[in-house]
Amino acid sequence: MNPKKCKVFFGGLDDNSKSAILLNTGFTKGHFPIRYLGIPLATKRLNIHHYLPLIDKIVCRIRHWTAYLLSTAGRIQLVKSIVVAITQYWMHCLPLPKAVLKKIDSICRSFIWTGKATIGKKSPVAWKQVCQPMRAGGMDILNLHIWNRVALLKNLWTICMKGDNLWVKWVHTFFLKGKEPLADMQTWNCSWILKHIFECKLEIPNILLLWNQMKAQGVFHMTKVYSSLVGVSVSVDWYHVMCHNITRPRAKVVLWMAFQNRLATKQRLFRLGLVQHQLCELCGKEEESLDHLLFACPHTAGIWNAILCWMGISDFKNLNFDWIKQKTKGKGPRMSLLKVVVAEVIYGIWMFRNRRIFDSLGQHSDIDCIVRSIQNIIVYRGWVKPIYRKVLVDMLM
Repeated sequence: MNPKKCKVFFGGLDDNSKSAILLNTGFTKGHFPIRYLGIPLATKRLNIHHYLPLIDKIVCRIRHWTAYLLSTAGRIQLVKSIVVAITQYWMHCLPLPKAVLKKIDSICRSFIWTGKATIGKKSPVAWKQVCQPMRAGGMDILNLHIWNRVALLKNLWTICMKGDNLWVKWVHTFFLKGKEPLADMQTWNCSWILKHIFECKLEIPNILLLWNQMKAQGVFHMTKVYSSLVGVSVSVDWYHVMCHNITRPRAKVVLWMAFQNRLATKQRLFRLGLVQHQLCELCGKEEESLDHLLFACPHTAGIWNAILCWMGISDFKNLNFDWIKQKTKGKGPRMSLLKVVVAEVIYGIWMFRNRRIFDSLGQHSDIDCIVRSIQNIIVYRGWVKPIYRKVLVDMLM
């Protein structure tokens, strides 16, 4: 060990013993709190300010210049892969306070919808719904409050199974001393971290069957425990349209928001008092509701007519969300490809409408050009899968 890089920390020693150890080892005396491998260590319960490095690290990731180039789908993926992973690292070592988890949720929510770390009120879909499984109409983002309990349950399970870890051996040798870890610990004098770990035994009755299975196998499955604590969610009737859909991620997010009627149409904005009128931006005759914009408007109806006829589908007189749900239930490559078509057409219509509002060049957009663009994307996405190639060849002939 390098004396210049290492320090010694004392507890329960007199000054003479401390001086003798420092003289013989050559180490300097360390003082708590410190950070070890990025985690704060202290002799007392951690306060909120000790968790600020975690929040700062998340904000730093979000404020990186590359994050500004991401679409909503890209920001969702960033939250799933990086931000949640950073938080999980801390959860495996420390229980995170609810205030810290709420702060992280607020930062992630604002980043997904605005692209910024500044906490705002813009949230088209409730965060609780976003964290739901995709089968239940969510985007499968980890619920940090539940995952925090799962991480504590894993530590409790490791103690119960007497895992081959130094800290587990310390708990059994110096604290439990032969006592049962799941026994009543109200009178036990233990650290605040151990208290949080032992309090999680109240969750075991909710996953008792799974807990016994994991004890028999000798392996703790965090994903299974998380799913059990989340509970059984009611599946939405449009899940099959989202499932195994190889469309572009950004188109999939717009499709997801459309199914939940959360796209910012003129009708929705008018109710919120953000626009002066609610006439359709494309035809200028009727209210711009979601159904009108996507299906009933003459401009968008022409896009659907061209794309569906190109696919060889003719029975789309009553085109709406119910038609989409029913039609995409079929099996086979053609019906699977229809999921891609639905997502790309809805995304193309939404972008066509937005260009009309925000882009001066969008006033001169040609519907035929939009149809060709959608067709090219469908061919490009579908050609990756060999099962779709024969269908695409028939459509292109």
